[in-house]
Amino acid sequence: MKKYFKIRSLMKYLMVMPFFMVLSCSDFLDVVPDNIPTLDYAFLDKTQAENYLASLFAFMPKTGSPESNPALVGCDEVWFGERTSGVNTDLWRHVARGVNMSNDPHPNYFSSYLKDKDGKDSEDLHGGEFLFTALRDCNIMLENIWKPYDLYSDTRGRWIAEIKFLKAYYHFWLLRMYGPIPLIKVNSTIDEPATATREPVDDCIDYIVQLLDSACVEGGLPEELASPGIDAGRPTILIAKALKAQVLTYAASPLFNGNEIARTDGRSNPLGQTYKDLFPTYDIQKWIHARDALLDAINLAHEQKYKLYRFEDDMMPDTVSGRVLLRRPTIDAMQVRGAVTVHESFLGWNSELIWGDPRGCKTIHQSCIPLFGYLGGNTSSMGGGTIHHNYAPTLDIVEQFYTNNGLPIADDIKWQASNANWTDKTETGLYSLRGIPDYKMHPDVGCIMVRGKENTNDTATAVLHFDREPRFYGAITFARARHYGLAYSMCYRDTSAFWDDQAVNWFANFNFRNAERFPITGYICNKLSSYLDMYPTQGTGVSLHVQEGNPAPTRQDYPFPIIRLADLYLMYAEALNETGDKAGAIAYVDSVRRRTAIPTIEESWTSSASDGKVTDFDGVTRHDYNTTEGLRCIIRRERLNELAFEGVRFWDLRRWMIAKTVLNKEIRGLNVPTKVLINVNMPNDFYKPQTLWTMRFEDKDYFFPIKLNSVIKNVNLLQSPHWK
Repeated sequence: MKKYFKIRSLMKYLMVMPFFMVLSCSDFLDVVPDNIPTLDYAFLDKTQAENYLASLFAFMPKTGSPESNPALVGCDEVWFGERTSGVNTDLWRHVARGVNMSNDPHPNYFSSYLKDKDGKDSEDLHGGEFLFTALRDCNIMLENIWKPYDLYSDTRGRWIAEIKFLKAYYHFWLLRMYGPIPLIKVNSTIDEPATATREPVDDCIDYIVQLLDSACVEGGLPEELASPGIDAGRPTILIAKALKAQVLTYAASPLFNGNEIARTDGRSNPLGQTYKDLFPTYDIQKWIHARDALLDAINLAHEQKYKLYRFEDDMMPDTVSGRVLLRRPTIDAMQVRGAVTVHESFLGWNSELIWGDPRGCKTIHQSCIPLFGYLGGNTSSMGGGTIHHNYAPTLDIVEQFYTNNGLPIADDIKWQASNANWTDKTETGLYSLRGIPDYKMHPDVGCIMVRGKENTNDTATAVLHFDREPRFYGAITFARARHYGLAYSMCYRDTSAFWDDQAVNWFANFNFRNAERFPITGYICNKLSSYLDMYPTQGTGVSLHVQEGNPAPTRQDYPFPIIRLADLYLMYAEALNETGDKAGAIAYVDSVRRRTAIPTIEESWTSSASDGKVTDFDGVTRHDYNTTEGLRCIIRRERLNELAFEGVRFWDLRRWMIAKTVLNKEIRGLNVPTKVLINVNMPNDFYKPQTLWTMRFEDKDYFFPIKLNSVIKNVNLLQSPHWK
């Protein structure tokens, strides 16, 4: 599909043509030819200046890559086996398993690009980027953007705004990872002694907001992209306002607003600077600033016709009858999965995605596609890669999603009554087996799980898989789950004799698989697989959607979400609750819940399934649901469910400063065989939860360490709080 585009825009250097290709950043970093290392050449004309601008975008962290974004693999959301292949698990091993070290941090974004004496890169970034080099280069372009003789003022104004946006985003990325940082308002290198010092958190926030506000003035960022299919990823006023709202929400959150853990780090630099100087005490006014910025972004999004994505708008009719044959459970399960993965390549993003990374998430995508019995364990080439199916949610995440009553399991009296041993998280409780009914008799159940053939031992699944909220079925693939999608020609159906063979059948694949490409927890993240992924013909006479002459499966790529409208709604609900408007907060949470047919907060917590109490994250403390504390718990859980597997949980647990409570625990998975051809009694042995790892989270882990060499060279640069 590349040939259909004659690429002329800046995105040819940074991003992708949506769905089809990823361009290497390394091809565009050297914008000045060898032996002509002059700024005059770099800004000789519009073409050269555009090349330089492209190199600034090329520093953007790859948000959809597990090699670059620690939020995708760095907490308790997913787990991998010791011998995982197809996915670079370097960040998972260092961050999630707690072995990160300041002498060689993973990843390293706190660095500048330098060459050693042999001309090689001086830093191993482990998936990071030279963000201080990026900021320096942004300053260079702002100083020289007046030089190209053929650059018109409107283009110049837009480019200046885009550079300011990039400066804001790169500063925010560093702030979120390292806490207060040096502000690169003018050029310097991070290793220059006595020049780079951390600035107070409030100063960092103010500078980032100032840059974003400046980028939105008239003659700067566009209101909308003229060519959304080509320019996908370039900032607009809405994206800048959404980022500003996110920044101010972080500024109001406990990590940056009254962080006493950081303030207790008693170190000081030779200038007498301490962390008490850098981290402010709590100020409610910051929640008001966040609230106002969030409303501003939401209002603009509504003006531009953004809305919560609904799968009904994209459902495909039966090619014979012309009718859509999907049942409501399938539609509801597809709402959030579609909000993340549905993408119209030439027309732009779906109605909910405000900002996404057009480079996509190829590795994660391939790791979320399950194998089916008819594939016989074959890992056919898929879009230039293979089916990894090893992005495995942990049992805590599987258990986290609500029941069908819109309540956490711990708060749902009715669900508990139907599952008497619900507190027992073993094969005799939550993971005991219940027979799956025949979908012909219970078609709504048949939309989400399928009974195996009677002459097999595969006719049941765990009780935990029954009567859960639609987002659970859209996000989690379990044994005997119905996997909706597979092909255009079948996307209008969700129950049929053919589909009976398309349930995820772990057991049919064990004898073909090895531990390198199997979900170590017994579950796969379904949410990040597109329902338009294409599979080969099964040989049953039913024609699956395949490219002519290409029998191998192929991916249908999509931009990885950075900010979507539901994210803004739930941040706004947070801000409203913290500033005393509980009714307003509930209304915005309910709008997100209703999209997936989840009862409203009041309906759930005043129903016969609830005693009106909310269990806090410590598992012990309980609050009335309509208090500030109770509603805070509800909003936080809503974010964890709605935005699961999108790289949000990692940062939210930190900004709320509950990571020590949540992440000090055992990581659990089902009893997945770890060797080829191992013989276990399926499925009875399979549903015996196992401890995979004991996770540890300390005070220092709220931020990432700066590489020790940088701190040694610059004595005024404080190491991150509680790191040595």
